[in-house]
Amino acid sequence: MKSGILARRGTDMLARLSGFFLIAALAAPATAQHYTPGDLSIDRPWSRELPPVAPNGAAYLRIENGGSEAVRIVSVSSPIADRAELHTHEMEGGVMKMRHVHSAEVPARSALSFEPGGLHVMLIGLKKALVGGESFPLTLEFDKAGTIDVTVEIMGRGRPDHSGHGEHEHGQSQ
Repeated sequence: MKSGILARRGTDMLARLSGFFLIAALAAPATAQHYTPGDLSIDRPWSRELPPVAPNGAAYLRIENGGSEAVRIVSVSSPIADRAELHTHEMEGGVMKMRHVHSAEVPARSALSFEPGGLHVMLIGLKKALVGGESFPLTLEFDKAGTIDVTVEIMGRGRPDHSGHGEHEHGQSQ
């Protein structure tokens, strides 16, 4: 009789824990997106809300490569902009300038972060405003991993903007 009571209590506890984990998963913020194609892991694609008149924007994310070979991201695209490019910031003559780069390597068993003030996806010629709470598609093309589609969440204006995406030169490097 005692073993039947213990089994029922265990089943009840398991049902409660399952419910708890289901609620926790549903309550997780939308910005905790995670994509895991093959050896790659792409985390938290996000962008910043901008005024409706902003001509350009940027997207940020983190790519982890769990594989034994480096991979290169060779192009980016999004229907939200006329074109998307990989950009970085470089010091030139004591002035920080933004530069287009043709590709970016994600070393084997390492990660590459796209973040404000560093490497990022530049969205040139926005076709619609970046509004907090909305999202847009972004396609990443890799040399060895093919194309990967992600959804970029647009964060509200509360986050500080240190990205310098007002007006900048579109110089070429790399």
